[in-house]
Amino acid sequence: MGAHSAAGAKNELRQQLIQARNLRHISKDETVDVGLTQNLKQVCIDNRVRTIAAYLSFGTEPSTRGFLSWAGLQDITVLLPISMPDGSLTWVRSAGEETASGIFGFEEAVGELADFSTAELALVPALAVDGTGNRLGKGKGYYDRALAESARMPTYAVVYDSEVLNEIPAEPHDFRVDGYVTETKIVWLAH
Repeated sequence: MGAHSAAGAKNELRQQLIQARNLRHISKDETVDVGLTQNLKQVCIDNRVRTIAAYLSFGTEPSTRGFLSWAGLQDITVLLPISMPDGSLTWVRSAGEETASGIFGFEEAVGELADFSTAELALVPALAVDGTGNRLGKGKGYYDRALAESARMPTYAVVYDSEVLNEIPAEPHDFRVDGYVTETKIVWLAH
């Protein structure tokens, strides 16, 4: 698949997934958040993580809020991103519940600047993931750039079960994840 056709296929798939998430959000099932939180905790426990890069969920994204509260109680250092106008992410050490409106209008963490490369594991948002580690984000490339520029660390996409697809169109700049976490499973992918 050529670069233009992959980009077009990704945009079409992105719109379908966003629509499905909006419908899912209307009939929210609290057991999904409980399962997701439990599996995110388990990833930290299994990997003996002391510093993790994660994201502060908003809108229809799989919720990380319960997990982030738990991580803080476990004295796990949590690094959260702030979107910058140049297309990069700046990372801060989470200072609890404090947030401020970011450049895209949604709440982002407030905290002391941190070095992303100190994280032992990364949990990244995605609209979908496939069995080869292709991750479909929202299309701005922030996480692809951040992950490509950092020292390699285990990276998991966080998605709903229904967003694990057979195949996702990919382009050369797309960063492949090492695994994914859903409300019912934790999957490590062998590349």
